[in-house]
Amino acid sequence: MGKCVKCGKQGLFLRISKEGLCPDCMRAFVADLERRAEQRRAAEEAAEKERIEASIELKKHLEREAYLRELEEEELQ
Repeated sequence: MGKCVKCGKQGLFLRISKEGLCPDCMRAFVADLERRAEQRRAAEEAAEKERIEASIELKKHLEREAYLRELEEEELQ
């Protein structure tokens, strides 16, 4: 006789996965895994976007600093 480790359903004809879950609990488990994977992907994409934006801002800052140094050098001459 199978018994679900999550919800406690049991019965002679109840199919149990290798994880010990009934079909309903297994669907919920898989849906939760997929939701968490999507959240992780979204967080990774957001972090990558932040890194790219920070890199662009740093490059702009360095270019401005170089331009200002050039202007100062031209004024000194």
